[in-house]
Amino acid sequence: MGIPLPKNYTKRIVVVKRDNQIPDILNWELSVPAANSKEALNIKFDKSMDAILAKESLRILYRGEILVEGDYVLGKREESILFKPVNTWKKGTYELISQSIIEDLSGNNMKRLFDTNTVEQQNSSLSETYYKRSFIVQ
Repeated sequence: MGIPLPKNYTKRIVVVKRDNQIPDILNWELSVPAANSKEALNIKFDKSMDAILAKESLRILYRGEILVEGDYVLGKREESILFKPVNTWKKGTYELISQSIIEDLSGNNMKRLFDTNTVEQQNSSLSETYYKRSFIVQ
């Protein structure tokens, strides 16, 4: 039976509507920094994301091939993340790259909903392992 608690304990559980939307990089809001600055790139997700996967799944490329080094700092409730570059931003085109394994708090990733039958989905067209979005620093 276990050890009795010294007093009664109640835990309140709140149930919300089912989340049946996969995270979409095109719906994320980007606050792009100015060139020649070390300002952070602010990425506001379309929903709260898993903290560990958000930090591990994102990369920034300059001109589509040069990895931009920096640190990722999560915002409140994992609804955003700041990318703080080591060096100043250069003028030009950048790509925000996200691995498809990034998940929201419901377990939905960029390839499937949490409760999707993965056996049936193996033949689907969602074969991407990463997704990208361009932005321009001026």
